[in-house]
Amino acid sequence: MRHILLLVGLFPFLLVSCEEVIKDFSIQNADPQLVIEAQCSAQNDSIYVYISKTADYMNPVEYPIVTNAHIQLFFADTNILIPEIYPGTYAAHFNFPTNTAYALHVNINNDMYIAESFMHEPVPITNVSTSVFPYSAYIASYPDELFYDIHVFFQDPAETANFYRIKIWKNDTLLNNASHFIFFNDKLFNGKDYELLLQAYTFEEEDTIKIELMSIDKSAYEYYNTLEEAMTSTGNFSMPDNPKSNFTPSVLGYFMTYSSSTQTLVIKNEESTLQEYIP
Repeated sequence: MRHILLLVGLFPFLLVSCEEVIKDFSIQNADPQLVIEAQCSAQNDSIYVYISKTADYMNPVEYPIVTNAHIQLFFADTNILIPEIYPGTYAAHFNFPTNTAYALHVNINNDMYIAESFMHEPVPITNVSTSVFPYSAYIASYPDELFYDIHVFFQDPAETANFYRIKIWKNDTLLNNASHFIFFNDKLFNGKDYELLLQAYTFEEEDTIKIELMSIDKSAYEYYNTLEEAMTSTGNFSMPDNPKSNFTPSVLGYFMTYSSSTQTLVIKNEESTLQEYIP
């Protein structure tokens, strides 16, 4: 049986983009807090680490960077040094293996921060197709203007619990606002053929669309999930909890390893079907 997950792009669930959230998220303390954002990619054979602090309550415009940190990455009987390439930005390139556990050690002024992440195997995208968004007329700027939905198909591995994030490029531009921050798990479709429906993202004919299906680990999923909960919490006057970090001791931010698969298509009207709206 084919299972369908509908993701609608017109109604963002976050107030700001993921990359902007952390610096603006000094919610538990007025004093500046340490922020470590680290991503290790098997797709790009790279690791990037960004270290800064949240804005001071009395000077909310400036986000101080943190320089001269000593950073090492440990995995599979290997360890590499992550050098500082720009102030506050650390990076290295390596052929990072999948199905491997990683540990990131960040030493800042003799204070050690450690995070662990498991890099899963990539899950291939088996197909990408399009259909005409059935409510194009409601968002069209001229008569007969059409918009298109994107259908992403993949086979979820049955032997493990899987966690995913989707990235979308439109005409070589990464769609990076809150409504494009998409993550999910396979709890409802473990081991099954799956169709991901990206609906109402205002894709048009001749747009070139690139889809990246990222296989992330549970700690990254939990970070994104608690980040969403914190940014959408309403109904009380208490401060929301900080997003769940995998660093010890805890900081704002996360360390994530991931593998991914990509597919690209150019939207053609004659290749698209008329899709009924799925409420």
